[in-house]
Amino acid sequence: MEALFETTAGAPLTIGGIPDVDTGEVRLGVQIPRLLSLLAKHDPDAIIQGLHDFPRDEWPDVLWVHLAFEVMVGCGFVLLAVGLWFFWARRRGARTGGAAAAAGAGGVFAPRVSGAGGGLDGERTWPAPGRSTG
Repeated sequence: MEALFETTAGAPLTIGGIPDVDTGEVRLGVQIPRLLSLLAKHDPDAIIQGLHDFPRDEWPDVLWVHLAFEVMVGCGFVLLAVGLWFFWARRRGARTGGAAAAAGAGGVFAPRVSGAGGGLDGERTWPAPGRSTG
């Protein structure tokens, strides 16, 4: 999901960007140092395997998976913003029926996007030739 091509200790988390499988880099992405290692292994100095450690025919469609993950994260932040606005407006005494409906509709849509990008536990969700996905 992060389009990490080279195995890296203290791997950065890349936000946004467009992965280029030919050059093995993510263009226009913003990197947060050591955050991918911290999120994946609970250790900021942990080694994270890159895609180049796997046979090319077992790679997912890197661009699709990366962009789906970015959309999933974006949906999560939008839902967080709607929820915070909802509670702020309620505290001020405003009627918030529309916000509740928007949050409910977003809550139904977001897991569908999440399934396209992968599981939250980092488990590989794309089928690989000759391997079980279960």
